[in-house]
Amino acid sequence: EINKKNEFTIRLHPGVQLLQTFWWDWAQCKTDSDSSKRAWIIPLDIHNNFMCVPPSFIKEFGVRLEEPLTVVFNKQGGDLLKLKPGDTIELNNKRVKVIGFTDSYKGKTQPFIFCSQATYEYVCPNKNPDSFDYLLIKLKDSSRKEIVRDELNKMSGITPQFMVWTRDDMYWKSLYFWLFFNADSIIWVFLVLLALVVGIAITNNSLRSAILASMKEYAAMRALGVSRISLGMVVIKQALLLGALGLGLGLLLTYGFSYFAEWRDMIFYLPPWFAGTASILILAASLLSGVLALMVLYKTQPAELLR
Repeated sequence: EINKKNEFTIRLHPGVQLLQTFWWDWAQCKTDSDSSKRAWIIPLDIHNNFMCVPPSFIKEFGVRLEEPLTVVFNKQGGDLLKLKPGDTIELNNKRVKVIGFTDSYKGKTQPFIFCSQATYEYVCPNKNPDSFDYLLIKLKDSSRKEIVRDELNKMSGITPQFMVWTRDDMYWKSLYFWLFFNADSIIWVFLVLLALVVGIAITNNSLRSAILASMKEYAAMRALGVSRISLGMVVIKQALLLGALGLGLGLLLTYGFSYFAEWRDMIFYLPPWFAGTASILILAASLLSGVLALMVLYKTQPAELLR
């Protein structure tokens, strides 16, 4: 948590145009049908152009959320709890009314709940009002965001009281955390590496088998004066062709699943840089398989024709 006094320190910077405090907390959500789920509850400052939701959200729900004890669910969370507009639910044993659903946030397993600041303080009375989870900053000139970030971090002092990140910083740090510091993600990383090793082994064995099946042909070409390098290039081309075919099938299945996930309102996002990195990795694995398979070819001698 960030102490609220740091808000005034940040306001002193001439590049800062607008500050907004951001709280969120867990709330136990229970429906009348006894469905129960932990959910994120987020208070909105509907009078201050809240930066965590699009303007369409404020336009649709801003005035309605001013009514005490009203909340808005993200669509996936509402479907998970089988809610409809007008239903009443319990949040931390406090009764509230659901007035609508939004697509602003995606969350298939953890619902997101939006409410006014007053409703939030009623539902989560133990939250410290003198601190906040995040402070959202709007700059006068967004092109200077890296410069302002560095200057604000220097203002934090030798013992940092806060740390300022740009939107890109937040993206990469979040990605790094979820990839390498989350138990489920570590398992997936291990499975990906295991699949890569198995793929190299299978491709290598397939190429070795193809070379062994055509050993006499390769030996004949060697006897006619074709160099090992030229024959090796044939194997490398075969390896890259196998990699390209596998890559094409993988991309087809991946983007096919992405359209299916979108149709089913599931969270699935494949950044272009990730698809590019994965493609390079697959082709590199195919190339490595081809290089390993060349050891069989390089041992081939023209005398093999006599066998």
